[in-house]
Amino acid sequence: MTHRAPALFLALALCAGAAAADAPKKTPVNAKAVEAFNKAFAGDDASAKKAAVAALAAKSSGDDADIVPILMAKVDDRQAAEAVMSALRTRTGLQAGGPGDGSADRPKRPADWQAWYGKWQEQQKTKQALAKVEKEIKKVESEIAKPDGNPATPATAAEARAEKRQAPDDLGKPVRIYFRQGGTKMYYLISRRVDADGTLVSVRVAHTDGGGEETLAADLIARIQEDAQ
Repeated sequence: MTHRAPALFLALALCAGAAAADAPKKTPVNAKAVEAFNKAFAGDDASAKKAAVAALAAKSSGDDADIVPILMAKVDDRQAAEAVMSALRTRTGLQAGGPGDGSADRPKRPADWQAWYGKWQEQQKTKQALAKVEKEIKKVESEIAKPDGNPATPATAAEARAEKRQAPDDLGKPVRIYFRQGGTKMYYLISRRVDADGTLVSVRVAHTDGGGEETLAADLIARIQEDAQ
């Protein structure tokens, strides 16, 4: 089963990489606007509250990840609820529900926005998880690039993927290795290298034509057919 783990890592890497590529550059939080917002909502001046909300409705005041939670904290404020919901619509592009209607997808009332906010928070957790996965993948890739656990140089990192040595005499039965980029090839499987979690890192193989040994990184391999003929 270990040969399936790199496929999962690759899929997660693609997702994480796509998420990182699509993510816009982070907008710095407008600290003065946030301070004015907190100060206004500490009092009972409705006009000051609405003006502070309007300032945070602008995308230039900061990323949604920073500003949406601030607005949501006051979505049911007695004096400024409508202004807060309007600001949230400006930021999210969501349309209000029709007369007497509202939902998490078309929020109209504070309760609808609370339902939407629960889903939004889950999405933020997913983004953070993808970022963490991307970091772990980079760590694994750096480990793969180290031959036999030694720090890799640009030259040795390349050699770690295709290092040939004299093959041992007794190699046992051959296996067939299917590659992610297409194609298959018969080898003698000498050994497997796995990490602390049991995930396949690389395999040491010998060429059946007597061409010596080679180390194949797990991310090159789609699957290994043990009973190859």
